Amino acid sequence: MSKFRIQNALSQFIRSIQSFDSKYDDGRLTANNDQQPFSNFTAQENRVSNYLCSLPILIIKGLELTVV
Repeated sequence: MSKFRIQNALSQFIRSIQSFDSKYDDGRLTANNDQQPFSNFTAQENRVSNYLCSLPILIIKGLELTVV
């Protein structure tokens, strides 16, 4: 297994999991930002979306965790 084949396999995998034409994608097109309610989401779906978008982002560098 060569470095090239691993890179090729990983890039194909990443392209295959990218979101497109989903309910989220359609809603995101109608909103100015992630925190604005999506017109095609229910109230509950918007609450969950806002919660998930507000979670801190952790950057792991060695043993150090940074909250962004």
